[in-house]
Amino acid sequence: MRLLHVADRFGWSVGGGDRYLEEILAPLRQRGVEDVVVYRNGNPARLGLAERAIEIAGLMQFTGEVPQALARLEQVIRDTRPDAALVYCLPNPGFGMALVDSVPTILVAQDYEAVCPAGTQWWRLQNTACDRTVGMTCLVHAYTKGCYTRRPGPLVSAYQHVVASRAWLQRAQILAISAFVKRRFVTAGYRDEQIHVLRYPFASETAMPPPADELVEPTVLFVGRVSREKGLTHLLQALASITHRGWKLLVAGDGPDLPKCRLLASRLGLDGRVEFAGWLSGTALEAAFAASALVVVPSLWPEPYGQVGPQAMVRGRPVVAYASGAIPEWLSDGETGLSVAPGDITGLSMALEELLADARRRVAMGQRARAWVLEALTWDRHLRGLELIVAHAVRTHSL
Repeated sequence: MRLLHVADRFGWSVGGGDRYLEEILAPLRQRGVEDVVVYRNGNPARLGLAERAIEIAGLMQFTGEVPQALARLEQVIRDTRPDAALVYCLPNPGFGMALVDSVPTILVAQDYEAVCPAGTQWWRLQNTACDRTVGMTCLVHAYTKGCYTRRPGPLVSAYQHVVASRAWLQRAQILAISAFVKRRFVTAGYRDEQIHVLRYPFASETAMPPPADELVEPTVLFVGRVSREKGLTHLLQALASITHRGWKLLVAGDGPDLPKCRLLASRLGLDGRVEFAGWLSGTALEAAFAASALVVVPSLWPEPYGQVGPQAMVRGRPVVAYASGAIPEWLSDGETGLSVAPGDITGLSMALEELLADARRRVAMGQRARAWVLEALTWDRHLRGLELIVAHAVRTHSL
């Protein structure tokens, strides 16, 4: 079998969705699947991750015709003759229609781009999740709820992009990375039978580091983009109220709110207890997980999945999180960690204090967390599920 992978970015490891494409190619090849990757923006140093990597610069143009991109796509399909296409982005609507006309197509829905012009399903001004489907009110909410840019040109273009994409998406299969994402697509009018839930896999060979040293202050770990929706300001406020117990916070990430969070930490008197380490990867990130007593995912927006949590769990670390979006699908409250209502800073503080006070409970939760990931989120299970979805797309393409 030969699969055509269509992505906005390739080889940059910008986020979880990008890493998924990079990581799945080798396991698929081990199962006899040939790959061709079509991308808009690729990292020249890592294009070798794919057997064939082909740049099509215009595939992500929001609206209007993209004749050169379409001609290039048609040439790639003629040359490679893929059995199916996996699409990891929301391309130009004409590009999407050309795909479904030519090959069984599956949208890998790792976010909300296809059902939300902002792609976030989050009202920034209210710090609350959006429960609406795409419609004309989106153009109003950008101004009243701060969910997207207020510049008329980009706002209208993004809205038109989502609306126009419905024509080709109705003819595609949709792989949703969580049941929560599937519900958002169903709410937006897509058919239940065309949406298949397949959660991210995590490497079973990931080593479980020993428990953090109980003789030193426990380290709380935050991993991710430092932006408002990720909730680091809430975490800082929650920890600041724990004054009678020792702890340290390691922030492994960067983003637009980093200066604000540094200032907030200083104002809260946490200068000596918070380390802003910047983005970590590879052995540095592994060392951060190993040094941590627990990991916190205080996301305010509805996480489509929230990969940091299972990444911590497979390493035997319990998670404290806001129960936002798909997080309750992998975090069992009281078993593999603790969860509280999104935005409840007092509840977050209480949950953190509860686990910081009990090293034995942290270890037990971490062991249960690892066992669950190794049973439920394996690569073998994921690849078998993906093969079934591809087979279904091929079988139903001409219907």
